[in-house]
Amino acid sequence: LVAGDNGPGNIIILNGGSLVTSNFNGGNSWNGLGYNSLARMEVQTGGSFTSSNHLWIGQNANAIATLVLNGGTVNVLGMIGLGWSGGRGEVQVNGGTFNLAQWNSTRSISSLSQLDIRGGSVVITGEYTNSINAYIAGGQITGYGGVGTVSCVYDSGNNQTIVTAA
Repeated sequence: LVAGDNGPGNIIILNGGSLVTSNFNGGNSWNGLGYNSLARMEVQTGGSFTSSNHLWIGQNANAIATLVLNGGTVNVLGMIGLGWSGGRGEVQVNGGTFNLAQWNSTRSISSLSQLDIRGGSVVITGEYTNSINAYIAGGQITGYGGVGTVSCVYDSGNNQTIVTAA
């Protein structure tokens, strides 16, 4: 999946719809939303998207990409990167669950990018409370457009960091 490569790209996953990318090339594959251009993906209530490997949102310079989760489920089975190589990536979680299998404590959200939680939750495999709190302090993770309070807890029984906003 590459949307926003050398031109704008938009994807909407409706209620009951599902998009699952394949993991080819021996696990060295990736998916891009806004590789070097504008892109937007919306996952509506009852829809789901699974990136079988890395997901780069707003990857390179000149890329601006937005993922909006409106009550469905997004699963990223590889690394998540918002603005990983100089672009601007935004994720807005209005409801549903954003599941992340991998997290880079210092690079998953660039200084130009943002994760805004307005409902639902972000669930990250592993213990990342210090990293999440640093991103909150830096303004890269916000709640309700910056007027809400973001919190994270580590669930040791499930080895998950859970991020929500109120």
